[in-house]
Amino acid sequence: MAIDLHFIADRCWRVNHISIGLLQGDPSTTLKEQVLRAEWQIHEATDDSGHAQPHWHVLRAAGIEELPTFDEVMEATPGFEEFLAEPQPKATGGGAFGHFHYAMVTDWHRTPSTGPYQVLADEAALVTWLEGCVRYICHQLTHVDRKAGS
Repeated sequence: MAIDLHFIADRCWRVNHISIGLLQGDPSTTLKEQVLRAEWQIHEATDDSGHAQPHWHVLRAAGIEELPTFDEVMEATPGFEEFLAEPQPKATGGGAFGHFHYAMVTDWHRTPSTGPYQVLADEAALVTWLEGCVRYICHQLTHVDRKAGS
C-alpha cells in the first residue's frame, strides 16, 4: 500500500494519491508482479481527473502467461499476413490495458448523476475505504481460490 502526500500552503499536507496493489509471485523470493491495483487520486478540482475516482487497474490476469503479440500470431498463422495486407494494424504494448481505469464507485444509476468522480470527505472516510477495499480483495481472493478448487 502506498499513500502519496502533497504539500499545500501553510505547512499542511493533504493526501494526493492512495494505491493498494495485489502482488503475485513465489513467497520465498522478493520478486513479485503486480496484477491488480486499487487507486484513489484526490484532485484539487473534480474536473482534473479525466477518469473515475476511485478505480481499479487490472494489470495482468493472475496465473495466465503473457499473451502472444499480434506479430507472433501473424507469423504462426499461414495466410494471415496476406489477409491483412492493407492497412496494417498498429501494434500495442502488452501492458497497454493496464492503463484502463475500471470505475469502483459511481452514481450513474441516479438522475442526475454526479459522474464517476467521488470525494473523500475526511480522514475517517479514507481509513474506512482502505479497510473496505482490502477486505473486499481478501474476500474475492478466497472466492477465486474456492472456485479454482471445485
